[in-house]
Amino acid sequence: MKTLIIGGSGLISTAITRQLVDRGDDLILYNRGRTPLRVDSDTITVIRGDRTDAARFEDQLAALGPLDSVIDMVCFDPAEAASAIRACQGRVGQYIFCSSVTVYNKAGAGYPLTEDAPRDHPVGDYAAKKARCEELFLEAHARGDLPFMGRYGGGTRKRMSQRTLL
Repeated sequence: MKTLIIGGSGLISTAITRQLVDRGDDLILYNRGRTPLRVDSDTITVIRGDRTDAARFEDQLAALGPLDSVIDMVCFDPAEAASAIRACQGRVGQYIFCSSVTVYNKAGAGYPLTEDAPRDHPVGDYAAKKARCEELFLEAHARGDLPFMGRYGGGTRKRMSQRTLL
């Protein structure tokens, strides 16, 4: 499986990187190169870049050709989400976005929170931007532009695909 991780060297994404290396994926990491890679493997391709430079980011991803999956660990702004949608439209089998529990209202009605929990008062700018990124990815999926993957608990949203990556 040809997999791209946008990020790949942080705390959470290192565990994913390690799992995909162990599984034998053709793994590509796209990041700024500021955090040393914590997975020792000569099978990983690392592409250095800054996703906030949308034109270059999109060109670099286009140069990769078709991808089975993309795991986006470092999308923090709606402009980055829009760029990722443009870069991946029609070229990926599945797109996984790492959001944040902060998109949900504080002091939820019950725990664990499900995806149908209230989101009308995100906690701060970070949460509001993550929530808007989610909306953009869901809108792209609804248009058929991106096979967006989400994890669904007891909520009422329809499951978008039966395929899973991990």
